[in-house]
Amino acid sequence: MKAGFLEKKTSSETEEVDSIKHSIGGEINPEQWASIQKDCNTNISFEAFLDVDNELQTCGTMSDKEIVANINAEISDEENEELDEQERKTVTVKETEKAVELLQSFLESIDNIGTESFCAIATLEKTVLLQKDSVRWQTSIKDFFF
Repeated sequence: MKAGFLEKKTSSETEEVDSIKHSIGGEINPEQWASIQKDCNTNISFEAFLDVDNELQTCGTMSDKEIVANINAEISDEENEELDEQERKTVTVKETEKAVELLQSFLESIDNIGTESFCAIATLEKTVLLQKDSVRWQTSIKDFFF
């Protein structure tokens, strides 16, 4: 039975059902199958039950375009992962100080800017200084040149 339609069996399909019967240990117990039919409220035969998904497509052939598209998608995913790793790089206190200074320089170059922006910069500077004071480790010569 396929999607509610009965189909006629060929000799190869009958042989396949017989091989399945043999692989599960011989003949199907008619009483057990009758019990299953009753529980499921169906009259489908065991052979039709076994054949229900014979025509189900489980794989397919890809065209050259599909193969290339899949490979390009994988390469793009790898590049995105590399960018994510670069983005996750921890920022040092020194880099943060420079960023705040750069932002302050930018704000100073704007005409008619309100004091609230400079208050926000002052808050950022305090936060960076607190972090700088709480984290002390041996400095490197590179710290003095960047």
